[in-house]
Amino acid sequence: MKYHVFVLVWGEPFAAAHLEMALPFLMMQGNMPALAADAEVDFHIYTDAETRPMLEAGSAGLDAFCRRRIHVLEDIQVRGASPLAHADGIAFPEYKYALQRECVRHLYETVKGDGAASVIFLDSNFILSDGSLAALHQRRRQGYEAAAVSVLRLSEPKAKPVLLDRLGRMTTVRPRELVAIGLEAPHHFTEAFYIDAEHFTPYPSQLIWPVGDDGLLTRAFLPHPLMAPLGPEIARSQSTMDYDMALRSSPDDKIYVAADSDEMLVCKLTGDDHQAARQAGPPPSPENLALFLLSCTNRRHRLFADVPIYFHGGDAHADLGKVAAQSELLLAASYDFIDVIAARSAGLDASALLYVKSFFGAIEDYMSPQLEPVALEALRQLSMAK
Repeated sequence: MKYHVFVLVWGEPFAAAHLEMALPFLMMQGNMPALAADAEVDFHIYTDAETRPMLEAGSAGLDAFCRRRIHVLEDIQVRGASPLAHADGIAFPEYKYALQRECVRHLYETVKGDGAASVIFLDSNFILSDGSLAALHQRRRQGYEAAAVSVLRLSEPKAKPVLLDRLGRMTTVRPRELVAIGLEAPHHFTEAFYIDAEHFTPYPSQLIWPVGDDGLLTRAFLPHPLMAPLGPEIARSQSTMDYDMALRSSPDDKIYVAADSDEMLVCKLTGDDHQAARQAGPPPSPENLALFLLSCTNRRHRLFADVPIYFHGGDAHADLGKVAAQSELLLAASYDFIDVIAARSAGLDASALLYVKSFFGAIEDYMSPQLEPVALEALRQLSMAK
């Protein structure tokens, strides 16, 4: 079996963080070493010319397990220009996503002759628990083509010292230990997804319920595509890869959704200033969630949400089944309300009607997930009609 691992990182502070935190977790025995022991692995690092020397020296340990390939943004061409040229003039964070899309296109064009290979997509600040890549490889051996994971976002100022202490002991970091750290140091993004949050998220891409004192259950509509088959579909994502890459790449029965943090666990270290000033959203009622789902997802995204994903720092809690059932009730009510809105859609103008069609249509016709304000308000008014 063949894998291509993809990561984009540029700039000294981000490269330093990747080398200090993300790479040591990738090098744990159950990740890159286990993957390379049973498969051929190429590790692709996309960076700029200024950052290349730092990454080239700092990631040399990968050479023991894979073929390391560093692609310099200024030197590569995608659709007749460098990725930097394609992203020029775009503001953050969309700038990063534009770069990422062009780099994925370059990766596909570079390695498309490898046939039945898989691509593992990593962010530079991902923290993988020991054993995650071994588990991913096992699922591929079982016949799955793609895999999706819900990412647990951690507060970098709070979690980083604890993680560095664990790394300093030169011991593995197992999933339950990593979950426990995450529950002690959640990012405000994570806290805003809790259904009882005081300041609930304005963008409910996942919903979280607490499970006892050492766990949480999430329903994720837009999980991260940790793996996808090498094919032209990976180069066709319209927005960030979370939205449609796995669904474009594979049929539903070939997409694996990791349901338990004991098997696969991906965390993401993020600074506390990241979108700290964003406004709270409406409460997670079936009506409000239906509006989000209709305007930002496709009907096939329910494949992900139908899987209750359990993060836990200890053994399974006695309340797990009850919490999962509660989450299923809200999910079902939200999707039922989409049908109510759709039944009233005959009077919508063209811009709003396009998004109704985007939800119910094929994933190939799925539109950009961000509704223009006028179209969103039209859907909101329709949902309130008697």
